[in-house]
Amino acid sequence: MKAKKIFEFKENIQNLGNIFLNKLNDFINSSKRNEWIFSSGIRMYVRKSKRYYKKEFIDCLDLASAETDEYGTGLFTYILEQILKKYPNKNIFAESILNDRLYTFLLKYGFEPFGESNLIKLKNSNLSENIHFERGIDPKLTMEIGLINKIKKRFKELQLKKGVGSIDFFKDSKENFIRILYYGNENFTNLVNETIGTEFFSDIYSKGSKGFRSIMKLIIKKEYNNLFNSIFDNKGFIKEHLSFERNKSPFDSLKIGLKYKRHYKTFEEAAKVLLDNIKELSEGEWDTIEEFKKSWQEKNPLRFLKEYLEGFNGKYNPLFIEEDGYNFSNTSTKIGFLKSFRDALRSILYKDI
Repeated sequence: MKAKKIFEFKENIQNLGNIFLNKLNDFINSSKRNEWIFSSGIRMYVRKSKRYYKKEFIDCLDLASAETDEYGTGLFTYILEQILKKYPNKNIFAESILNDRLYTFLLKYGFEPFGESNLIKLKNSNLSENIHFERGIDPKLTMEIGLINKIKKRFKELQLKKGVGSIDFFKDSKENFIRILYYGNENFTNLVNETIGTEFFSDIYSKGSKGFRSIMKLIIKKEYNNLFNSIFDNKGFIKEHLSFERNKSPFDSLKIGLKYKRHYKTFEEAAKVLLDNIKELSEGEWDTIEEFKKSWQEKNPLRFLKEYLEGFNGKYNPLFIEEDGYNFSNTSTKIGFLKSFRDALRSILYKDI
């Protein structure tokens, strides 16, 4: 009896899917450029388009929006599989995939990232043609590279939020987790959910606090352990792409070195690092501390200080100071931040006076 019910359920899903597919086929063979297809259990907005892909325009069938009455029935999976089987000679474009599960799901079917949150599957292509597996990396993780890049970007956005300090990844025998030092007053769990998403962590809580600093622990769900292992390196830092660019310093390609150190405990520490390395960090504008000090006496180097704190027009992250709990991207606190940094510099430059 149970087997019969399962068979009837699958047969019903196939019948519903075939009704939708017949309507889709009618649209493809018509002169219409776009249409909402309404069918029992699913609604989808489809479009015929041209997309600029690798220096040429290609014809695409766009799956621009899809809504189902109930998740987990297998109806969408059946429809997608049939579209890929029935139209192998068409480029399929999936637009604005904001759901991480769906994004990963489509990658497994041979779609590849195309822009910020779009995916494309080229005609007459299969999974092995679309995905180039990287040596030493699990092929499943390579398929999920689009999702990995999205999560990396979200962590970088979180890093810029008010009060967010260092972000580190840890593994032990029981669990994988992320530790974040937090100096803000907002609800941290809401901050993470809004920036990273709600599905990756089984728990978010404070391990304790020291002064105005809280140590937040994000427990990674076991099914995402491999995903986060591929995002963070063995030192617990977010991996960067390691391909060196022509005529570019390896330090810049790897995003390491003094210019990329943008997180300090105190204004005094940050000021001391700047002065001790003034030639490199000012890119030769001043060779020595004495030259910088002389410039300070003749004219306050305010322009340089603002550019340094901001990260030189987005080339580097804004400077973050733990004791202040802000970075220099926060508009409401920029004046106070700049004043504190100038005072720290002045204190070091004129400490003997």
